[in-house]
Amino acid sequence: SLEMADELRAALYDIGDARAVLITGAGKGFCSGADLAARGEGPQPNGGPHQSLQNHYNPLVSQILRLPVPVVCAVNGPAAGVGCSIALAGDFVIASQSAYFLQAF
Repeated sequence: SLEMADELRAALYDIGDARAVLITGAGKGFCSGADLAARGEGPQPNGGPHQSLQNHYNPLVSQILRLPVPVVCAVNGPAAGVGCSIALAGDFVIASQSAYFLQAF
């Protein structure tokens, strides 16, 4: 969700004395991608997919890339859409046997 992207970016903004960052998913997957169901039908209150990328997901990936410490992304299950982008922004990507990466453009 957009809220999760913003919360993750805020958490990465001030990592304190951390010497590394580990990003992983809970459960059976790393990230299934953007929450498409949250968009609903009709006019988009957040400006639609382009605004979501510009205002939420791209700043998150940029924050990961700018971190002054190594970022390890541990991918379990699917890393789809924006989740794939988040995973591949890490300095190191560790993938389980069930991991897969999907960009569904």
